[in-house]
Amino acid sequence: MNTIQELVKHLEGKGCELFPCSKVDIIEAEKYFNIELPLIYKEFLLVMGNGAGAFMRGSSVFLNELYDLKDGAIEIMHDNNLGLLPDNAFVFWLHQGYQMAYFLIDGPSSLPVYYFGEGAGINEVKLIFERFIDFLDAQLRMSGLSVKPSRSK
Repeated sequence: MNTIQELVKHLEGKGCELFPCSKVDIIEAEKYFNIELPLIYKEFLLVMGNGAGAFMRGSSVFLNELYDLKDGAIEIMHDNNLGLLPDNAFVFWLHQGYQMAYFLIDGPSSLPVYYFGEGAGINEVKLIFERFIDFLDAQLRMSGLSVKPSRSK
């Protein structure tokens, strides 16, 4: 996937019902966090910010949980002696209380994603994707919704 719209088309083709956020929801989130969210992240929220069927089910990634994610990430960082989150980190994803992902608010528009997961054998936060859309593509695979390779005869 290269765009949010390609992701939307793919998810709809897999039968996922997408629940968007409103522009007002996004403005309220920006006021709450005192930041301007990056464009591609706003696109994500505008098409599936309140849920996406089986996509990322079990992860805390949608608007109703967004306000608590940083606290969860801080706890993960503390429990694993990882130091502090960068001041400009925006935690957008937690999974089952032992994995987290964030991007930097003033980073590149491609929105590189930083990740930590307990038990991964690496006790540090790592840059795992150069683009936010690549993170979402990986989540397609994790959700069992990825594009199947075609078989040639």
